[in-house]
Amino acid sequence: MALSVGWSQDQWPTLDYIIWRESRCLPEVVNTTLNGDGSHDYGLTQINDKSWCQPNRWWPDGWLQAQRIVRNCDQLRWPIYNLAAAYAIWNYSYEQNGNGWQPWGI
Repeated sequence: MALSVGWSQDQWPTLDYIIWRESRCLPEVVNTTLNGDGSHDYGLTQINDKSWCQPNRWWPDGWLQAQRIVRNCDQLRWPIYNLAAAYAIWNYSYEQNGNGWQPWGI
């Protein structure tokens, strides 16, 4: 599934590590307690709603919505949307700072 949304095979070992570390490979997990700012993290790669899919001053509908990846944060609980969103975030981070894994602290 990851390959079908754009991830390459050479990225798979790190992506696999992130999926295990973040969600224990459970696609529907939503973290509602660990973030001090009250935000939630969704799905396999634990994508933060406040950063990526909630409206903000730069993205009135949310960044992932502007990229036409999801319509709402809850869709990040579906593996195909989560992996596509994570890939878009990886690309954005790579373009901005040369490290696509930075949003996951790697």
